[in-house]
Amino acid sequence: MACRGTRAFLETEADLYVVGHVTDGAEVIPAVDRLRPDLLLLDVAFPQMSGLEVLRQLRRRRGVRTLVLSAFGDEAYVQEALRQGSAGYILKGIDGPELVRAIRMVAAGRTYLSPEVAACAQLPPARPEDEALQPHETLTLREREVLQMAARGFPNAEIAARLYIGVRTVETHRANLMRKLGLRNHAELIHYATRRGLLPPSG
Repeated sequence: MACRGTRAFLETEADLYVVGHVTDGAEVIPAVDRLRPDLLLLDVAFPQMSGLEVLRQLRRRRGVRTLVLSAFGDEAYVQEALRQGSAGYILKGIDGPELVRAIRMVAAGRTYLSPEVAACAQLPPARPEDEALQPHETLTLREREVLQMAARGFPNAEIAARLYIGVRTVETHRANLMRKLGLRNHAELIHYATRRGLLPPSG
């Protein structure tokens, strides 16, 4: 599955067929179950559910290989994506021929890393399963912003105004982050954010 621009390019290749695309991380798993693609081209920075969380859930499913296409080439992202089962990791801005080559290699059962991130694969082994990313590290950027503002005492209406989004959108982000972090109320949210140093310096 791919975004519209990538999809249009890939459909010029006779041996590649794009069965669908989604724009929200929460839609990926249902789409995979429904469309059953051979290969999933997955972004890391999705709203609602991060690409890394999608990878974790996909580990329980077989039959689909995953190639991460991301703007983030940081060591932590690359290692976690590979640890969670991605068969490849490439950076956005990749040229067409390299993208096609990566897709074909991953679909054929091989691993492919962009040259810019290949060095990450040579680092010490990624953290074992019991040292996976902390729950707050799976939050989207917007969820983290809502978490920080909520923990500082801003009501939903003010958070919405500061982020230029709707109040219902804030409520959705808040509900999602509470679920991801296993929190039940506002007091637990404040405690979690404070204990893990997630609040920006005041002022």
